[in-house]
Amino acid sequence: MSTEPPSAKELVSRLEQASRRMLEPTPEAIEQVARELESVESCLRQRLGAAGDALPGLGGAELRLLRELRRQTRRAAVLLENAAALRLGWARLLSVMTAGYTPQGEPAPLETPASLIVEG
Repeated sequence: MSTEPPSAKELVSRLEQASRRMLEPTPEAIEQVARELESVESCLRQRLGAAGDALPGLGGAELRLLRELRRQTRRAAVLLENAAALRLGWARLLSVMTAGYTPQGEPAPLETPASLIVEG
């Protein structure tokens, strides 16, 4: 049983929502958006595979949607990359503030205490 891939309009909407989630880049939001981008990519590949040779004959409305989809994909990817860089920057700053620097002048790695959680 084959299901119809989401429309380009639906994919644009999903990307817009993902971009809004990245405005507050919590670790959970970053993971959620990364999964959403992978899902959108999969849907788009499925959609393009189903379209086959019909792509050259796209009308104006479809082309506008595809351009908007490309724009939203780029925006979401940039936001995701920037959120990840922000998190890495904070981790590096935390490392410097707590562990100092190595003799080579690099931030020392942040050592976290080991822990073990046992549930009965």
